[in-house]
Amino acid sequence: MDEEALETARSMHALAQPYRLENRLKELEDLILKALKVLEKILGENHRITLSNINDLALGFWSRPSRDLWKEAEDFIWEALSASQWVLGAGHPRTLITMDILIHFYHQQNRLQEV
Repeated sequence: MDEEALETARSMHALAQPYRLENRLKELEDLILKALKVLEKILGENHRITLSNINDLALGFWSRPSRDLWKEAEDFIWEALSASQWVLGAGHPRTLITMDILIHFYHQQNRLQEV
């Protein structure tokens, strides 16, 4: 495993978090996407850290006020949920967090039948 690349991805992810607080969503998405690509290459698509970054990317898309990326956010949430259930199990805390994100996502859109 390339420890230096992994540390770089972790740093990019950490640097992206203040962008969420500042509502600088494009910059948040750019950094998380870069980190995600590195993590997928080093750890694989189904690693818990990679899945956590997918959740963060989905949250960044979902936070957009224009709703133009909500479909992509939903796709990312489902991708993370499916992988989490398969890799970690349905009762794992990371899986349950992803389920909670999906529930809130649907609730905000008043898609209560899907909740």
